[in-house]
Amino acid sequence: MSYRKSNKRDFNDATTIAGAAQRQDMRFVPVKPAEQQDIQMLHRIRQLHVKNATAQSNQIRGLLSEYGMVVSQGKNKLLAGT
Repeated sequence: MSYRKSNKRDFNDATTIAGAAQRQDMRFVPVKPAEQQDIQMLHRIRQLHVKNATAQSNQIRGLLSEYGMVVSQGKNKLLAGT
């Protein structure tokens, strides 16, 4: 049985999952413990925070450069105003 790559609908997904579950050579992934899920969630939150903070710093540096104020890269340089 091939796996569906198009026509992603609930019925098609359910049919494919049922077919895959009946295969003898199918390997299943164990459920992660709650602690591992919590750690993964914290990592994703931190990663998003770093991404947003970097984007905001770059935006501020870009706006300052419009007024002739060139600030080096890095959070500390931006906060120091150099």
